[in-house]
Amino acid sequence: PPFRILRPERRNALILAAGATHVFELPFNGEMAAMTDEQFVRQVLVEGLGVSHISVGFDFRFGRGRMGHAQRLASLGRALGFGVTIVEEVVGHGAKASSTAIRQALMAGEPEVAAELLGSPWIADGIVEPGEKNGRTFGFPTANISLGELIHPKMGVYAVRLRIEGESGWRDGVANFGRTPTTGLRDPLLETFIFDFDREIYGQRVEVQLIAYQRPELKFPSLDAMIEQMHKDAAEARSILSR
Repeated sequence: PPFRILRPERRNALILAAGATHVFELPFNGEMAAMTDEQFVRQVLVEGLGVSHISVGFDFRFGRGRMGHAQRLASLGRALGFGVTIVEEVVGHGAKASSTAIRQALMAGEPEVAAELLGSPWIADGIVEPGEKNGRTFGFPTANISLGELIHPKMGVYAVRLRIEGESGWRDGVANFGRTPTTGLRDPLLETFIFDFDREIYGQRVEVQLIAYQRPELKFPSLDAMIEQMHKDAAEARSILSR
């Protein structure tokens, strides 16, 4: 199942924005997987990259079979002439900040918990796809993106903020992530209705922040019932986002 919290290109952009000058992605292949912890440090970190200082998390593991740990790295650093900073455990909502805890929060429909663990709201990004245009017929045109390899949050309706690539501001909206059982099942999409917005943005990249989970996806007895609920969802999202 999809598991990425960030797409690689977005992760790298965030690292660079935080002040890094380069990002190196090492190919994890059979040769890399077979290295002992000391071989990895000597061949990759010292001889390959020429590191002078490394920062890792307290639960960092490396080397064949995850044999190496943060304290082992610090020991090798002292022997080989580079410094090591070990970042201590960070706890939020009773859980350590980890990729597992973030995934669990998103799959449970708790974007606020994920945001606390991440330090900012979780973002789904993608290219806006032409849809069936049902939303436009109902008065709720949506910007639809496929999450692909990104973790799939709990299906349902969310208060969201959306930013179009190349623009600086975030726009309030309400989104549904799911298969739209009332109008026909299909692969899950994140469909965002942007408040007070009427431009077509097909083919443009957007970022969508999940702010709050409102309700699960439902199958309605009629289109009228669905449209009535969509108005309620939009009003609730506006209220949430105005706080």
